[in-house]
Amino acid sequence: MGRCIRKQTTAKVTSRKYAAATRRRMGIRMRGFRKSKRGVRRCPKGKVLRVAYVRITRGRRVPVPASCIPDIGAVGKGLRSGKPGIGTLKKGNLVRFGYQKIAGMKEGARRTALRKAVAAYGALTVFRKLNALYVYTRRTSPATSRAAGADKEWIRATFGLKAF
Repeated sequence: MGRCIRKQTTAKVTSRKYAAATRRRMGIRMRGFRKSKRGVRRCPKGKVLRVAYVRITRGRRVPVPASCIPDIGAVGKGLRSGKPGIGTLKKGNLVRFGYQKIAGMKEGARRTALRKAVAAYGALTVFRKLNALYVYTRRTSPATSRAAGADKEWIRATFGLKAF
């Protein structure tokens, strides 16, 4: 018989609800801006469309129009259904323990922060967060991805992956 690891989370909302709330919030922010201000509709080959969004800086709403950005994703990757795969990476979950800008951090400082995170969330949850960071930054920030991958394996070796 195979071992089963139950899902264990301390988050108040599921990743699906978090993603839906983010989309809803960004949709509300776009209200009041003309469609002509929202930017391009199609992109040339080798580029993908980044959707328009509203950046809030010092309380001011600044519309950022849609634009074409270089396509750095792997060809044929992603789910056909458009679902998020391993889920969204919630901002700031590990930052509060001091785990930030990890490409420039020393190994000891990263591990001290991760010990605090494991004490708060549990090893399996921290492992999953690091795995998401590892996967999502593989192409955009390889140094960060390598550090997250090494930390992920360190969590597995040091604490094990017990669900409860």
